[in-house]
Amino acid sequence: DLDYERRSEELRGKAVLSVLTFLSRRIVIGSAVKLSERALLSIAKRHMATDFDLEVVVESDQARIGESVLSEAHALLEGIEDSLSEFRENAPVYRLNHSAAGEWIGLDPDVAKRLEIAKNYFNLTEGEFNPFSRSTFSASFEDLEIDTSENRVRRRRADLHIGFGAIGKGYA
Repeated sequence: DLDYERRSEELRGKAVLSVLTFLSRRIVIGSAVKLSERALLSIAKRHMATDFDLEVVVESDQARIGESVLSEAHALLEGIEDSLSEFRENAPVYRLNHSAAGEWIGLDPDVAKRLEIAKNYFNLTEGEFNPFSRSTFSASFEDLEIDTSENRVRRRRADLHIGFGAIGKGYA
């Protein structure tokens, strides 16, 4: 609700002000006192249907480097989304979900690793963590054939749908 949003923004502003105040401190070097000025840089972007607000603290004269680091971090997040998205046509997950049953889809090693992590969590939680929740039937990893030696995967049923929402966000 609006009250909650207003209060969250208010607290966030106070937290940032507190961090900035804390970070601008005096450093004693020998008998001289030097004021160290630092900056809190923040770049927020939307990835995987989630807002990612990345922050870094840098010396004031290093602001360009900080901005570059934040931009690179967002580029990495974009790359993760590109590889794990079930909504982007170039993503292997999208291609898998739109492939014919039995058609092999190549995976890069990172996607193959996420698939193994999803399988482990599926087994550890006895199916409660379910990357197949959008399938039209009670799907499991038995409905998916994974060839780790060739980094490829195929669906055994055309109505199998896989999504990496939680795994993708956790990995990011």
